[in-house]
Amino acid sequence: MIIKVVLFTIDVPSQRGYYFKRSTVEKFLQSDAKKRIIAERSSTGTLTHQDRIEGNISKALPKEDLLLLNRSITHYTSDFYLKGNDLIAELTILDPNLFEGDTRERILYLMGLIKNKISLSVSGAIEADYNDHTKEGMIIYDIPGIDITKSPDFKNSKVIYD
Repeated sequence: MIIKVVLFTIDVPSQRGYYFKRSTVEKFLQSDAKKRIIAERSSTGTLTHQDRIEGNISKALPKEDLLLLNRSITHYTSDFYLKGNDLIAELTILDPNLFEGDTRERILYLMGLIKNKISLSVSGAIEADYNDHTKEGMIIYDIPGIDITKSPDFKNSKVIYD
């Protein structure tokens, strides 16, 4: 199952005031970083930010590894593109038949929410250089994850239902 989401809209600030101009997004879409993310399937996501925001367990186990440790990954980003002023991400939901236990249940739950067209938002972990004064994102280096959430930083981010 592939779903489309609005990650953010050009020039519309997040709740914390951060935003991206079209030229910055277009450079990212043409970048090796974007090509790597798609080829390696390195932008993964889960339900909520729970496993991203908990602190590091130790220096040897960073918080990002909690997604693996807790078996909470439900999808990966398979494409990014612009549609009008929206940065769209295509998320591929993992095959639940390849998993068991809580992981399988999370994937099936997410699929059920989507099939029932429940209003869902997304929130991306966007690694970028930001101008300290204007909060403009100047260069996007990576988007290591996009999580399904009910509390997005960019208010217009959402799962798109046709």
